[in-house]
Amino acid sequence: MIPQLDHGPFTVRLIAGALTAGLLWIVASDIGLCILDRLTVAMNSFRRAVLGAALGYAVLGGAVGLLGIVHQANALGVGTLVVLMLAFRLRTYLERLRAFPRVLAKCRVSMRSLDGTHRACLGVTVLGFVIGLVAAALPAVFWDPLAYHLPIVAWVQHHQTFSFNADIPQSGFPLLAEAAAFPAYAFVGSAGASMMTFGAGIVLTLACGMVAESVLAGGGWLATALIATSPLWLWIAPSFYVDVPFALFAICGFAVPFVVRSDVSLKDAALLSGAFAGAAAATKYPGLVVTLIAAGSLVAILWRSAAIMETKNRLRELSSCLAAFTAGFALFASGWYLRTFILTGDPVYPFLSGVARGAGAAPAQHFCGGGTSAQDALMLPVRLLIDPKSFCGDPGPSLVLGGALFVAAPFVLRSSRVWFWIAVALTAFWFYSAQQWRFLIPAMCIVAILASALAQSLQPRLRLAVSSLLIVLCLAGASVNVVPSFRAQASNSLAPAYRYILAKESGQQYLLDRVESYAASMWLAAHDRDVRVFALDDVRDYYFGPNVTWGNSPYPGGRRLDWSAAPANRYGSLLRDGFRYMVVNNNPAYTHRTLVNIDYGALREDERSGVVQKVFSENGVDVYRLRARAGD
Repeated sequence: MIPQLDHGPFTVRLIAGALTAGLLWIVASDIGLCILDRLTVAMNSFRRAVLGAALGYAVLGGAVGLLGIVHQANALGVGTLVVLMLAFRLRTYLERLRAFPRVLAKCRVSMRSLDGTHRACLGVTVLGFVIGLVAAALPAVFWDPLAYHLPIVAWVQHHQTFSFNADIPQSGFPLLAEAAAFPAYAFVGSAGASMMTFGAGIVLTLACGMVAESVLAGGGWLATALIATSPLWLWIAPSFYVDVPFALFAICGFAVPFVVRSDVSLKDAALLSGAFAGAAAATKYPGLVVTLIAAGSLVAILWRSAAIMETKNRLRELSSCLAAFTAGFALFASGWYLRTFILTGDPVYPFLSGVARGAGAAPAQHFCGGGTSAQDALMLPVRLLIDPKSFCGDPGPSLVLGGALFVAAPFVLRSSRVWFWIAVALTAFWFYSAQQWRFLIPAMCIVAILASALAQSLQPRLRLAVSSLLIVLCLAGASVNVVPSFRAQASNSLAPAYRYILAKESGQQYLLDRVESYAASMWLAAHDRDVRVFALDDVRDYYFGPNVTWGNSPYPGGRRLDWSAAPANRYGSLLRDGFRYMVVNNNPAYTHRTLVNIDYGALREDERSGVVQKVFSENGVDVYRLRARAGD
């Protein structure tokens, strides 16, 4: 059942989501810090806080996954888990609460010591966070959250375990990020899931600042601002996509060898790096590529490190570090891949099972971007610069300019070279897979890191000029999300939500305006809530509830209508399996943005013959009743 908060008032969603996610992030961060305390890895307090938060988020997801094994992935199960964690660490929390005024006073002193440029960076970063917080409180309207991220956690809540739903092939993927957000979803619905992901977005910006400081002192403030005000981040971070948690784990996995002191245990550092790589792989399959890149960069860094060079057997020491890296990876990733194999027979479902090569598998991954020829590769930088929206998104003007600084960084800063080649490797994989901006977020984070480091390395007057220009562009990138006149230029414009935010319209009215099929979902809920529904082609079906099934979807697998069959036979299997309604989205806002797998001529013939009967139509979306024969 869809939680009522999914279309509740803005203020209620904001407070409930922020408080729930905030509490869970406090618990997760504390878990991560406890683990770091038991490893011999030395770093300053800021780096510990960032890595601890990211690590704890991964541990939280793993713990929820374990609850799913014993069929306790529900509000009671995760609530009990959180209460036990809070009770176990209550004394520590009380001590930190008493120390909070002192910490706040130190922060105020630090803020006063900042120069004008760094204060401006802080200001635009806070602006980005505020915009993101507001966006995270809005009802879900974007594609992937409505298509499978939210339906998957709703499925888990209904079945109390991370089982496989053959109608949603993504439910067979590794689901660490969904598991980490599940407690908040179980408590307060989609607002909680979005706020948890937004929290990962905040930690990601801080991680970028941490890395930029390790490349060149003073570069962290600008790097954080570049990410927090990017239209790409402002779109993905406040929505329940998993690309931001994935980027967080990837950046942290790459960062560990750079931010941990070299005079401590190399094995523990390798273990931690492998753990983050494993968390990335347990979030998305491209995490396997992240793991290979992280392992390669770890070897390159350790091979030249003083600690390795001083040992008698460099190869043996390096091998032990790689073994530790592998152990960390396995700790977070192996369980999820074993689950996928047990449930589907394919450890990387659906790519080895043949489902992805089936006749019904449309090339959805190539809907954005371009080709993969040598000419396309040569033209890629130009296309990214002059036509970014063809890659389904927009990094914003500050990161576009930052790209020029990124290219120059390895020629100026030796400390940036490994990061540069990591970004190149990530981009090469992205070029040959799915060319969407959100899949390139880890590389764009590195662009921000190196751009800010290079700006910091310039002579004072030039540094001020370049940094000021980037800050102005950061402000512009954030502003397009709030200024109504720029609505068409923003991936996540807040303008359509202003009446909802000001309580002048309900959440249901907001969803009626933003999601074409929402009226159809309301009609079905009012008339036949418990019957099975076949959603033809449009997979954004979260608001239809748990009884909806994808039909002729752009993804591999799933149920499909045979348009070559006779009208009387076309829907027979659906009727036998209990389906009573079919939903068809004809709204141009939908049909003009995707590959439609509907034979409209055959559908009209089906309606004329009486095997389907239109019973509702609004906003370009039709609801048909399925009938075994004309007149039923």
